[in-house]
Amino acid sequence: MTFQPLTINDGLSQGMINQIIQDRYGFMWFATKDGLNRYDGYHFKIYRHDTEDTSSIASSFVQALFEDSKGRIWAGTSSGCVDYFDHASGKFIHIISEKNSILNGPVQQILEDKQGNVWILSSRKLMRATMPDKVIREIELPALAATDVLNGGGIADLLISDGADMYLYNTSSNAFYFSKFPYTAWERHTFPPPYGGDNGVDKQAVLEYGYRILEDKNRQIVYAVCANGIYKLNNGNAAEQVLDYSLFPTNKAFIDKEGNIWVAQSGGLGVYHAKTGQFSFIVSADEKTQAVLQLLVSAYVDQSGMTWIGSAGYGLLTLNYQAHHFHHTERSSVFNFFERDDGRILVNNGGDELKVLDPRAGVYIDTIPLKDLEPYYEKESQRLGWYVKNNTLYNYIPGTTERKSYPLP
Repeated sequence: MTFQPLTINDGLSQGMINQIIQDRYGFMWFATKDGLNRYDGYHFKIYRHDTEDTSSIASSFVQALFEDSKGRIWAGTSSGCVDYFDHASGKFIHIISEKNSILNGPVQQILEDKQGNVWILSSRKLMRATMPDKVIREIELPALAATDVLNGGGIADLLISDGADMYLYNTSSNAFYFSKFPYTAWERHTFPPPYGGDNGVDKQAVLEYGYRILEDKNRQIVYAVCANGIYKLNNGNAAEQVLDYSLFPTNKAFIDKEGNIWVAQSGGLGVYHAKTGQFSFIVSADEKTQAVLQLLVSAYVDQSGMTWIGSAGYGLLTLNYQAHHFHHTERSSVFNFFERDDGRILVNNGGDELKVLDPRAGVYIDTIPLKDLEPYYEKESQRLGWYVKNNTLYNYIPGTTERKSYPLP
């Protein structure tokens, strides 16, 4: 696979990419340790904290990003500050400032529910910002989760699904909590014990990384990625294990528009293919690029299908993953082609034959000679086929033993 790097040499402010999003205007946004970066495909615009400008971003160390339903770009910082960017004015509006920060830690995630409320997660607290009045309220955690937090645990992951269900994962109890809108009651759920010991992975380390909760919004499927593999969830319960594979770590995972789940592993970047149920690794022939892939911190698939990979100190890698789905034929030239009713492709490379390509198998399954008028019989389709060669129009009729020629004037 061919990756394209994007680094500080290209204008990126810093190499640690904590989160990536794309806004409704097509701009890419990157949260780094030294500023919020906006990229238009050619140039970077960098937003940093300016002590002389009260409308600048609250802190240059940006941890979390989110675009809400109104198009506001929310930014959470390592110091527990929360701002949103107003496109019209080009200014940052401070929701939680450093002086009145109540999060007691870095901002990990920012999400929005179906009523437009913005949820802000730190490792110790869950807050809700009611818009547009900007009222901040701390949300009472489930009893056991709150106890675990007091005992040194933390909230590792939060998901609000398109169906408005909320999933909250706690590291200490190795469990997650499920709640339906309006989130007044919580259910506790666990998975089978994680792998540990027998496969060389420290069990306590597995517990600390825990689960990553992801949603395939196009298909309305919620997954949990954990040390035992990948599970489909149904109302918070582990309904089906779709991948039985030892994964570690699991906290660096994301899902693309095709429903495939990407998981950064110590051996590289793994991909669970939703259609086939197979798990494979994305590799690069370039050793330096492969090393960067093992340092994945964040990732995002943009509107065009381009995959953006943020690393721990080495900037960005981009991958046109869909382009790698094309299969090359044995000849590089194609003179003409069309699709039949049965989905097969008839290809002429300018020679004396048509080849029949089965796109599902990725191989040619038959050949139709053009240099003679021998009858050719095909059962699968009744579609008429017309071919031109040497000023002659040929009519090939699948399902019969007839091929006719019509000399052109």
